[in-house]
Amino acid sequence: MQGKTKAGDTGGERRGEGRNMSGEEDWRLRVDMPWAVACVGALLVALGVHYKALCEDRTDLSLPELRASMEAKCRLLGDVFERPVMEPFLHPVPSQFGVAVWVEREQWASPVHEALDRIEEAIGRGSYKADAAGSGARRLRLIQRIVRVATSRPHSGTQDDSLSLVSVATAQQLGLGLAQHVCTVDLRGEVIMHGISFFRRASSSAGDSRVQCFSFDERQAYCTIPEDVSSTWLSREVPAAVATLMSRWLQLDSFRDASTVRRWALEREAQSCKYALRALQQLELSVNAHPEMPAPLDVAETIDRLQSLIDAGELIQFARAADDLQFHPLLLPQLYIPWDQALVIHFSILLPVMMTGILGVRITVAARRRQRAVAKLQEATEAKKND
Repeated sequence: MQGKTKAGDTGGERRGEGRNMSGEEDWRLRVDMPWAVACVGALLVALGVHYKALCEDRTDLSLPELRASMEAKCRLLGDVFERPVMEPFLHPVPSQFGVAVWVEREQWASPVHEALDRIEEAIGRGSYKADAAGSGARRLRLIQRIVRVATSRPHSGTQDDSLSLVSVATAQQLGLGLAQHVCTVDLRGEVIMHGISFFRRASSSAGDSRVQCFSFDERQAYCTIPEDVSSTWLSREVPAAVATLMSRWLQLDSFRDASTVRRWALEREAQSCKYALRALQQLELSVNAHPEMPAPLDVAETIDRLQSLIDAGELIQFARAADDLQFHPLLLPQLYIPWDQALVIHFSILLPVMMTGILGVRITVAARRRQRAVAKLQEATEAKKND
């Protein structure tokens, strides 16, 4: 009796054990399956996004067509464009000029504004006479300005020697690089900043009645104005000093001669064309050297902007737009990173996602094995029960 009871108990224990294992396996299947689906899904999504970014989001640079259309537009300039270049241009032609002026007296600011207005008017009248009539578009100012009144000098004393004035002017014009962002109307344009500081000086003689200007850097200067001068004198001498400095910086002989201004504008457009064509030619050589590396889709916006400038005939904007295309941040890695290094970079990016996918596969395989083990155990239990 006791033996039979033990045998029955043993069978019941086995059946209960099988039921417990089956319930445990079902519970683990229910818990592990979402993790496996999530891991494999993350791997598939990452692979899909990576494949789309590497293989599908591509654009055609169309450099030969761009260069041909730009060259055809530039040849309309005539002999100015055909003239050989003595020295290669190292920087894009500026589409705007910025002038930051510091004056020691508030009444000096008005003649400075008048001088810059006259220069702007003279350049506009000489440069844009032909194409302003053809296009009714409103043109931006060529000369952007900042005029500030600095009544107190940073250094102590009222010395008028050149070293102290250069030191004060340097301190005032220290932020020309930051002022460039203030003067930039079009962030995609090229702007060159210039600085002028006006100081007062003691009148030493009756003949000392002119504004004296001195350059202490390539695009920086300071001027001294005698004390106790009349407003008539200021309205005559200050604009003359500003015009002299701007004429030197812009490399323009005369603001009054319309033909001189027009020739200066044509030369600037020709320089912009030559710089842009050289940039596109260098980019085309780089692209031909790496034919297996296509351009990302985000470069299409820069290409479209350059094409729109060509269609609109904005020759002065060609240089900066071609420069932006040649040194596009998304285009440079495609051109200069070798394929083996790119493979290492892509593998390091995909490695964590691949580990997640492997974990998901492992969970799925383990769940399948447990499910088969439970099925075999149930079959064995049923077979013993039938026996």
